[in-house]
Amino acid sequence: MAAKAADVPVQVQSVSSRTLLSHIEVTGTVTSSRSATLSTAVSGLVADLAVDEGDRVAKGDALLTLDAEIARLRLERANAEVNQRETDLADSMRRFSEAESIGETRGIARTQIESLRAEVGSDEAALVVAQVAAREQQALLERHTLRAPFAGVISSRDTELGEWVSPGSGLLGLVAMDDLRFDFRVGQENFSAFSAQAPATITLDALADISFDGFVDTIVPIKDPSARTFLVRVLADEAAATNALNITPGMSVRGRFNVDSGRNGITVSRDAI
Repeated sequence: MAAKAADVPVQVQSVSSRTLLSHIEVTGTVTSSRSATLSTAVSGLVADLAVDEGDRVAKGDALLTLDAEIARLRLERANAEVNQRETDLADSMRRFSEAESIGETRGIARTQIESLRAEVGSDEAALVVAQVAAREQQALLERHTLRAPFAGVISSRDTELGEWVSPGSGLLGLVAMDDLRFDFRVGQENFSAFSAQAPATITLDALADISFDGFVDTIVPIKDPSARTFLVRVLADEAAATNALNITPGMSVRGRFNVDSGRNGITVSRDAI
C-alpha cells in the first residue's frame, strides 16, 4: 500500500495574493433611453387621431391633427398680402427706373426721383414683412399636426376626437424601443464598490434561460432618501443582440456584479485542492 501511494503523481502549485471579488446580485427594471409625453404647440380641437395605445410609429409620423381651417384661411390672407406687396414693389421699381432714365434733362426734378427711390425701399421692406408673416402662418399651420419626434411605441393616449387641447397638455406617451437600458437600485453600503465599465451579467425574469453580458455605464451618486439606494445603469455589450430579443421597458431584470471587495487574499488553483 505504501508503494502504491508513492507512485501517485504530485503537482506543486504556487499560491498568490490578489484582490478578492465580491458578488452583488440586485433586481432592477428595463428602461428606455427616450420616453416623452407629447403635446401640441397650439390650441385647437382634435380633428384626427391616427394612433392608439400599443401602436408602433416611425419618426415623423402624423399622430394627431387639430382643426386647422382658421389657420389655413390666415395663411391664404398672408399669401395674398405677399402677392400685393410684390405688385406694389414691381410698380414702384418701374416708375423709379423710368424717372431715373429720363432724368432732370427731361424736366423731372431730382427730389421727385429720390422720392421714387424711397418708395421702392419702402415697398421692399413691406414685402419682407409680408413674407415673414406668411412664413409665420405656415409654421402655425404645420404645428396643428403632432408628429412623432422619434420612433417608438405609443404608451398612453389621453385625448379623444372633438376635445379642445392646449399647449402643455399631455396627449400621447411615446417610448423608444431601441437602446434599452437596465437600471438597478443598489444599497448605499455598496456605493464605493461600483465603478464605470465594471462587468455585469444580466438575466430577465421573463427570459430566465437567457443571460447576456453588460457593463456599468452610469452611476448616479444621488441616493433615494427613503430607500437609501443609488442608481446603477447598465448597458448590454452587444446592444444589437438584445434588441433582437423580446424585451420591453418595464420588465424586471436581475443583475450580477463582480466588484472589488477591498480585501486581498491568498488564492490557489482549484485543481490543486
